[in-house]
Amino acid sequence: MNIRKLIRDLLILVVFCGAFYGLTRGIDLMGDQPAVQAEVTEYSAARIAADDAVSRGRWEDAIVELDKLIVDDPFNGHAWYTLGEQHAALVYHYRRNYRTAVNRGRSQDRLDMYLELIEEHTGPAIAAFERAMDFARFRNLSRVNLAHLYNVEDRDDEAIAMLRAAMEEGFSVNGGLRRNFFSLRSHPEFEELREIESEINRRRIANAPTIGPGM
Repeated sequence: MNIRKLIRDLLILVVFCGAFYGLTRGIDLMGDQPAVQAEVTEYSAARIAADDAVSRGRWEDAIVELDKLIVDDPFNGHAWYTLGEQHAALVYHYRRNYRTAVNRGRSQDRLDMYLELIEEHTGPAIAAFERAMDFARFRNLSRVNLAHLYNVEDRDDEAIAMLRAAMEEGFSVNGGLRRNFFSLRSHPEFEELREIESEINRRRIANAPTIGPGM
């Protein structure tokens, strides 16, 4: 009987100690929660601010917020791709302003300012898209965006190489090659890319689901 009582008492002690440890551990975890919650809130705030700036077309503000977001989450492929888009939007914006300034006979200082702004955003745009290519979801989209940037910089061979890499994986350019890359039509490889594009479109039509009568 004494042995049974001793075993019972030991079991009670073990259960009590386990419960006490769990309680104190729960208090510790509760104490950790505010720090974790603050980190998540801060990350969410950066993401929300970036999304808001992007949706409003505030490219400079979006770049600031996306830079913050990438510091917190460098493996965010969407953030890298969107960052490239914002820098690229500014490149095209300032190129349009440059052409308008040339046509209106603006001062050389004005023209030089636009050229500096174009250069300021071209490098970061290319770097962001190159980083986004590491993520499968954004790889071919980034390649096509890089092709656009290389095209406006008269880096035609690099533009063709990016288009080829995307299209060889079955990616078709929205709106078609001739419409989006008309200035590349004299490149010796352009017609070959057009043939690849046609094959992609044929496969897409062949694989499209058919709708029967009455459906």
